[in-house]
Amino acid sequence: MKKSSILFLFIGVFTILLYACTPQPPQVPIKENVTEVKVIASCDDSNQCTEDLFNQLTQQCEHKRLDHCCGDRTCDSDERCDLNTHKTKCPEDCPRNCPVSIVTDNIECTGKCIKGEEMFLVDGDTKFTMKLQNIGELSANDITSSFRCIKTSGITFISSSTATEKSGITFRDYFNENDKKIYLSGAPYGKDSATYNLEIKGIPREEVMLICTVNINFIESPSSTEFKVKLVKV
Repeated sequence: MKKSSILFLFIGVFTILLYACTPQPPQVPIKENVTEVKVIASCDDSNQCTEDLFNQLTQQCEHKRLDHCCGDRTCDSDERCDLNTHKTKCPEDCPRNCPVSIVTDNIECTGKCIKGEEMFLVDGDTKFTMKLQNIGELSANDITSSFRCIKTSGITFISSSTATEKSGITFRDYFNENDKKIYLSGAPYGKDSATYNLEIKGIPREEVMLICTVNINFIESPSSTEFKVKLVKV
């Protein structure tokens, strides 16, 4: 082997040994650019008066208050009394202040009477009844009643101010069991209804056609009901 070849071989081996024995600088790990995403199960705050949102920028829940929302403790003008239904639209926010409104059912009868298509036929003891109810929310005090029965000629036959015997019969009216005056609570409070009664006692001594009017007297919500009665002589 030539001396020059031996020299190159020696230099190569020496270089390898020198590199292997030289301490190398520590390698710096390359950090990956990873964005941490915050996961929130739900932004629902169980409040129907807020719009629940998740802000992607701040990674936080946001709750936007809704205007005119029933349950936000603010009585808005459109949440008060609905005069068509006689009920407060949002009682959670507004006081129940719908005015008194008394409504009545149809007149019915029991006893010696027959209900025809146009009139009641009466030939003895009879009780006419009518249900009434306050469908408003404010209470009604001192409700009274009155009645008047006239002949077809227009002459008064009998009335609450002259409720004495007439042609063999008497008329008497009252509420419930024997009340002359009643109180009705507002509809939400449970004591909002009553029964009006008009009693006829005795046997008619003549046949007569009557037009009777029952008045429920309450200054804020008066009502009248008219019906026909034919007294039949037995």
